[in-house]
Amino acid sequence: MQIAALAVVHGSNSVPNQGVLDLLGIHSPLIEPRLHEVIGRLLQRTGAETRRWRKPDETPLDLTLRACRQALDTLGGDRPTMLICASVFELVREPSSASLLAQLLGLLHADTFDIKIACAGWMRAVEIAQQYFATGYCGRIMIVNPEFPMTPGFGVFPNVFTGLEVRHLEHRLPGFTLGECAAATILESAGPPWKFHWRTDNSQCDACTIPAPWHGLLDIPIETIGHDAPGTFTSYASRLYDHAHANMLALMPDVNTDGVDFVFTHGSSDRDWRNFTVEVDLGNQYVSVYPKYGNQVSACIPVAIDCGLQGETPGSRKLVRGNKVLAMVASAGMVFCIVEFEY
Repeated sequence: MQIAALAVVHGSNSVPNQGVLDLLGIHSPLIEPRLHEVIGRLLQRTGAETRRWRKPDETPLDLTLRACRQALDTLGGDRPTMLICASVFELVREPSSASLLAQLLGLLHADTFDIKIACAGWMRAVEIAQQYFATGYCGRIMIVNPEFPMTPGFGVFPNVFTGLEVRHLEHRLPGFTLGECAAATILESAGPPWKFHWRTDNSQCDACTIPAPWHGLLDIPIETIGHDAPGTFTSYASRLYDHAHANMLALMPDVNTDGVDFVFTHGSSDRDWRNFTVEVDLGNQYVSVYPKYGNQVSACIPVAIDCGLQGETPGSRKLVRGNKVLAMVASAGMVFCIVEFEY
């Protein structure tokens, strides 16, 4: 399997850490000045510098269609016969975001479905695609990751910015690091198979959640879900880090690191992933998109691949055919994955 085409469209508003602090001043006008300073230092500690958000005249659907069309325009030969939408964000709830995109893109007879597995969505969708290729059912598959968490009503903004107090920091801080973009990846069956390494710990499901606005009616017996209000994002950063570090280390003995050219990771914290890659002797291959683009949820790996193709890497090295790549994600759920593949 190989990537035949890839396109990423970012929101065009580059927001520095101070922009986040300014929003907190608007939505939490009674915030203590000291807390303001603490949040600024914590964001800097993670490696956050800017994040990309869409502007008011940029809709999630428009940006997503732009990414899909750019990928399709660079593609020669047959068009995809399957489209998988693998994001946390939803363009529509029914029938599926994938079905809507296929109609608008003219892929009228493509198989379509959505999957949701938090930040690991792209990784799982790629594995599903490889399984379809193995049966001969498809020749090309498009995976789309529209992630627009700052959209009002989605559960992040203005929710996590409103009424902020010290007690909220343990489960709101990751909400200040999120970025927005749409990624479209077209895979084809040619090339060697990719190798996937997975671990899952469902005991940590409540570590990072966005419950439905009506979740109170469902009587979820876990107080950390919807901790502040129904439909509101919560993310316990210290819990996520502790379990991510232990489980990613547990995956490493089965991973072949010989000759790795690039390591692309989930954009949850530049500091944590940099330290991890150094710990496993892959620090020189590490490429971080977090400082510039923020945490772009399920789109982090295609964004990192795109940065590799554009030379937005240490030393301006470009990703080229034949390079060996490791992709690493530690996701809410919690789900942990490392993928070995040749570009």
